[in-house]
Amino acid sequence: MFFASDNGGPVAPEVIEAIASANEGTAMPYGADPIMDSVRAKIRDIFEAPEAAVYLVARMDGGIEKAEGTAWAFAPGKLATNAHVTQAIKGREAEFFLVAPNGDKIEIAGVVSHPGYLAFKSYKTTQGVVRYETFAPLDLINEYDVGIIEIDPKIQLPATLEFASEEELEDLAPGTPVASIGYPVEGLAGGATATKAPATLHFGHISALTNVFMIRADPEHRLLIQHSVPVTGGASGSPLVDPSGKVIGIVNGGNTTVFKDKSEAMNAKVRVPSAALINFAQRVDLLQHLADGDAADDLDLYGAGVNPLPYRPSRSTT
Repeated sequence: MFFASDNGGPVAPEVIEAIASANEGTAMPYGADPIMDSVRAKIRDIFEAPEAAVYLVARMDGGIEKAEGTAWAFAPGKLATNAHVTQAIKGREAEFFLVAPNGDKIEIAGVVSHPGYLAFKSYKTTQGVVRYETFAPLDLINEYDVGIIEIDPKIQLPATLEFASEEELEDLAPGTPVASIGYPVEGLAGGATATKAPATLHFGHISALTNVFMIRADPEHRLLIQHSVPVTGGASGSPLVDPSGKVIGIVNGGNTTVFKDKSEAMNAKVRVPSAALINFAQRVDLLQHLADGDAADDLDLYGAGVNPLPYRPSRSTT
């Protein structure tokens, strides 16, 4: 077997040309140069549409408007978010409303949650291992966490976001730059005025792609996107977009450590992000299937028919 460096050949002419072009004249350092100005301009152009299509999910609580999550328009009268957001709204639509990018408030007509959300949430509690006669369920992120908020279709939405194609989704790889646009509020300054604030833009990279059990899988079943985009409460439902501006996923959670806040109410808790910065998004084709009425086809809990556990809990030993 022979190993060699990957730089054994000459540099492509296009690379040399680009370096020579960038080396002309003088420029300020640390991102103040014309090239970085053009990069920032391109980013603004790419994300101008996503910002215009992102809405705050808010709730009226005792006469006070509170930010609850994020939603984004993808079709007339339809906005995407997480199933844990739509489940919170269900039956209490009159309490919740959307805040458009221009500040207008929009009533919510109804919600739809992926049928796999509650099913998987219940199912995962039955899977795990038994150690020293104590059953420990699998510690997994809630899967199939996608939902749809419905509004009056007569309301004109200024922009909608485009889904990445099936081929583009299956071609995703660790290291791909991604961004999200949403309304993170938990533990942040300005929470009291969040319903009047604009959406914020955050960047990161894909760190891993797995199936619903967070294990290796073929491209078709890599429905969980692990990424490094910062998230906190309120960011739930934010679109995760690729460098072209297409939506590849829906932000739905992150790795945090929960502490009890003794300075607040008895049940108050504080979530601290993990230093690993591994957060989660549901791949957008789950939303496409829900919108098309094909969500039941997603309920292959074992992913490609493979049991992710070497045994069932009832057969486990210490």
